[in-house]
Amino acid sequence: MPEKPFLTTRHGVLYQDDAIDVMSAIQSNVIDTIFADPPFNLGKDYKNGFNDNLEEQWT
Repeated sequence: MPEKPFLTTRHGVLYQDDAIDVMSAIQSNVIDTIFADPPFNLGKDYKNGFNDNLEEQWT
Protein backbone atom coordinates (compact mmCIF):
# COMPACT_ATOMS: atom_id res chain seq x y z
CA MET A 1 0.00 0.00 0.00
CA PRO A 2 1.34 3.47 -0.81
CA GLU A 3 2.60 5.53 2.12
CA LYS A 4 0.13 8.30 1.35
CA PRO A 5 -3.13 8.53 -0.61
CA PHE A 6 -3.17 9.61 -4.25
CA LEU A 7 -5.96 12.09 -3.42
CA THR A 8 -7.78 13.17 -0.27
CA THR A 9 -10.95 15.29 -0.24
CA ARG A 10 -13.77 15.91 2.22
CA HIS A 11 -15.60 13.08 0.44
CA GLY A 12 -12.96 10.43 0.96
CA VAL A 13 -9.53 9.06 0.17
CA LEU A 14 -8.24 7.65 -3.13
CA TYR A 15 -5.35 5.20 -3.36
CA GLN A 16 -3.76 4.29 -6.68
CA ASP A 17 -2.29 0.84 -6.25
CA ASP A 18 -3.13 -2.85 -6.43
CA ALA A 19 -6.62 -3.17 -4.90
CA ILE A 20 -5.79 -6.39 -3.03
CA ASP A 21 -2.70 -4.84 -1.43
CA VAL A 22 -4.58 -1.72 -0.34
CA MET A 23 -7.62 -3.58 0.99
CA SER A 24 -5.51 -6.05 2.96
CA ALA A 25 -3.70 -3.15 4.68
CA ILE A 26 -6.90 -1.38 5.83
CA GLN A 27 -8.17 -1.96 9.36
CA SER A 28 -11.43 -3.86 9.80
CA ASN A 29 -14.70 -1.94 10.31
CA VAL A 30 -13.44 1.46 9.10
CA ILE A 31 -14.58 1.47 5.44
CA ASP A 32 -18.03 2.39 4.11
CA THR A 33 -17.36 1.84 0.38
CA ILE A 34 -14.58 0.42 -1.78
CA PHE A 35 -14.50 0.92 -5.55
CA ALA A 36 -11.94 -1.14 -7.43
CA ASP A 37 -11.58 -0.46 -11.16
CA PRO A 38 -10.79 -3.70 -13.03
CA PRO A 39 -7.74 -4.01 -15.28
CA PHE A 40 -8.44 -3.73 -18.99
CA ASN A 41 -7.28 -5.59 -22.12
CA LEU A 42 -6.89 -8.94 -20.41
CA GLY A 43 -8.60 -10.85 -23.20
CA LYS A 44 -12.16 -10.43 -21.88
CA ASP A 45 -14.75 -10.07 -24.63
CA TYR A 46 -17.01 -7.16 -23.62
CA LYS A 47 -19.20 -7.71 -26.72
CA ASN A 48 -18.95 -4.10 -27.90
CA GLY A 49 -16.42 -4.78 -30.66
CA PHE A 50 -14.02 -2.08 -29.40
CA ASN A 51 -10.32 -2.73 -28.90
CA ASP A 52 -7.99 0.20 -28.28
CA ASN A 53 -4.98 -1.96 -29.30
CA LEU A 54 -2.80 -0.59 -26.50
CA GLU A 55 -1.62 -3.99 -25.22
CA GLU A 56 1.96 -3.47 -26.40
CA GLN A 57 2.15 -0.02 -24.81
CA TRP A 58 1.12 -1.28 -21.37
CA THR A 59 2.83 -4.68 -21.24
